[in-house]
Amino acid sequence: MQNIKPNIRLIFMFLLCYCGTVNAEFDPWPAIKHGLFQSREIVQDQNFISLYVPKKVEDAAMVPVKIRLSPNSIAKARQLYLIIDRNPDPYAMQIEFMPAYNNFEIGERLISTRVRLNEFSRVRAILEMDDGGLFMSDIFASGAGGCSAPPATDLQQALKNLGEIRLKSRRNIDIHRHWNEATIMVRHPNFTGMQAIASNNNEIIPANFINKIEVMHNEETLLLIHSGITISENPVFRFSFGLDSEQVMSVKISDSNDNVFEKEALISHVNQ
Repeated sequence: MQNIKPNIRLIFMFLLCYCGTVNAEFDPWPAIKHGLFQSREIVQDQNFISLYVPKKVEDAAMVPVKIRLSPNSIAKARQLYLIIDRNPDPYAMQIEFMPAYNNFEIGERLISTRVRLNEFSRVRAILEMDDGGLFMSDIFASGAGGCSAPPATDLQQALKNLGEIRLKSRRNIDIHRHWNEATIMVRHPNFTGMQAIASNNNEIIPANFINKIEVMHNEETLLLIHSGITISENPVFRFSFGLDSEQVMSVKISDSNDNVFEKEALISHVNQ
């Protein structure tokens, strides 16, 4: 399974900036689709995947996104893409599902995070199956300015706490006796390269963002998460998975400045 190719991202970012300036009607989706999937068919089917983004965005730098994967899709799911068409970098997140993620049948799976929205745009969640099939759910989101919004945390404080990780879990036997939800919270400013220092609007903070998270339990990889500047400051990732006993979960996180952060915690099987 291949992650997003950097040269495709750079080419598209140039096209979006150039064409978006010249022609407000420029539709970036065909270029994104071709770069990722070439001429492969993408089917819109809510029975496989559904996407939620609030109709009214209160803070374009912190937009909640939820994705539901149906029980009949997860067993054959290979990877998931989250795309925001008109963001400077549209490739918000890509998740690779490892075999250990499918150890238990727990019904539908939930995945959520928070993203930046640079301008009014269509948001897309695309599920790629192990046979190459593609299924999509999309929604139009209204909000702007999220990628250039100043950091919510003081610059020095953000760097001081860089890489602090919290892991939480929650069990709900009303959904399924093996159902658990893990939450990964990371202290990281996820600088976009478009944000100015508050004391000097002419000085842009260099980009530095989390680009990979490996999630493991019992020394088996569950998920590989690839991300970029579209993910909000202090990233939060939630996902449901199957668990039948107390197990050690660990995460290894890297950013674009080659920093590496690690954390492990005991994930409880006690109902919460």
